[in-house]
Amino acid sequence: MTNRIHIGSLNGEVGIFISQPGDDVYAPTKSRLLDTRFETLDLHVKGSVNMQNTYYNTSTLTATIYYSEITFPDLGYTPIFHASFYNRLSGLSDLPVGSCFYPTTWGQNDRRSNMANALSASDGQSNILRYTGAWLANNTTLRAKVVILDTSTDTNRFQFCYMIFKNRGA
Repeated sequence: MTNRIHIGSLNGEVGIFISQPGDDVYAPTKSRLLDTRFETLDLHVKGSVNMQNTYYNTSTLTATIYYSEITFPDLGYTPIFHASFYNRLSGLSDLPVGSCFYPTTWGQNDRRSNMANALSASDGQSNILRYTGAWLANNTTLRAKVVILDTSTDTNRFQFCYMIFKNRGA
């Protein structure tokens, strides 16, 4: 499998690196689709936080909902952002589908997610990732949500990583 995305330090320089389909981000043979070393995006704030969890329990569904909310200084417009999730149990990372995806129903199973594709094999539990999402609530608030069909009591299971750029969103 080809590595296509790298976030962090690469060859001594920090940034976001995305290669073209079929091209390895660590040894590209073509120009990258995104390489933030060239200052195409100006960073406003970045960080990571542990996601809080709560439980959802009905007669038909039991799930753990992980959520996070961060606030940042107002730029006066809606900025571009990047969000990702890290599962401390499995070591898998995940990018939400769409940059402004808001999960609204239990049926939105992200089959394209590498965490969802791994299902429960790496966790050693019978859980299934139902959806992930990150969205701007307003010009100063970024929210994130992960839902898993289990009742995990591990409050440090997911980490929410984010970057907010000074560039205007579309």
